[in-house]
Amino acid sequence: MIERLRDLDLLDLNTATKKELQSIKGIGPILAKRIIAGRPYKTVDDLY
Repeated sequence: MIERLRDLDLLDLNTATKKELQSIKGIGPILAKRIIAGRPYKTVDDLY
């Protein structure tokens, strides 16, 4: 089981699993799937 990430933990959006992404407050299964589909990311701005 993956525990909820603390505020100071970092997560690599290019390698994180769907479960890891969903451990972030505000990211559910649909958004996690979209993040994975949009890979690879060079910067955080690529998410927008």
